[in-house]
Amino acid sequence: MQQGLTQADLFRMIEEQPPYFGQRPIKAFDETGWKEMASFIQEHIWENEVSLNVFLVTGTRHPDYQGMTWLDFLHQGKRMPQNLRLLEENPHYYRNLEKKLPVMSYIQIDGGDYYVDADGNHRTCLARCLFHFTQGSLMHGVEVNRYRLDHEAITVYRALTDRGFAVRPLSRKLGREDNPGWMRETFAVEFEIGVNGQKLMFDREEARQILARPQGWWSRFLKRLGG
Repeated sequence: MQQGLTQADLFRMIEEQPPYFGQRPIKAFDETGWKEMASFIQEHIWENEVSLNVFLVTGTRHPDYQGMTWLDFLHQGKRMPQNLRLLEENPHYYRNLEKKLPVMSYIQIDGGDYYVDADGNHRTCLARCLFHFTQGSLMHGVEVNRYRLDHEAITVYRALTDRGFAVRPLSRKLGREDNPGWMRETFAVEFEIGVNGQKLMFDREEARQILARPQGWWSRFLKRLGG
């Protein structure tokens, strides 16, 4: 907190002027949807120490906190009393540039909102409340994983399944760049299609060509390929 700002001060300000986000529920990260989309990753960027606008964090992967409002979490979070004490003891923690330990980690899909990933739920909530009253927004020294999906491949996959093909999407790594604080991986989505007991591989454009042909023609062609 600001020097001299106590827990009581923070709760008093919240009571007198509730923050706009206070009654918004903490969103649940869609684990089922993410598992289904994992084969369509086109790019993954990991950064070890970045600055993140905590007001863009709208949810969490932690099931215990999903659905609680931010203010309910402030009052009821399991480790909130401990974090509030630490905040009073070290008022500069939330604004310094140092790597946050324990690690505060976040995940973002396709440039959307951020979700708390492995750790940092309580501190994210405190940072949002603190910065709301002290003209801040950035939490420095946090870890972020950003993913970009191949939505064209997703469209092709759904069209193939709609046409009755037995198809499985697969992700093939194209390359990796990295150093101790940053990593970028790129992938290509391919499709494994079952034909007469055999499995044939097609890239995205080849699979798109299958869809462009009359259904009966491609069915006969694939049967010949499968023997």
